[in-house]
Amino acid sequence: MKPRSTFGSKAPTRSYWRAQLTQWLVMRRDIETTTVADMPSWVDRLAKGEAEAMLGDERKRRSERDAA
Repeated sequence: MKPRSTFGSKAPTRSYWRAQLTQWLVMRRDIETTTVADMPSWVDRLAKGEAEAMLGDERKRRSERDAA
């Protein structure tokens, strides 16, 4: 059985790949030039380690539930 192609029977054109590459390069540039001020607040919380604490709470709750 032949694997099904993502694009059906028609292979993508050169302009399709060019657009994909351009989009990827722009995304990459945006990521590289993003400053801390541009980042959303959840990134700040992650940096402060609140996420670690939240994970710890979740683990505690799970272990209590499993013990019960």
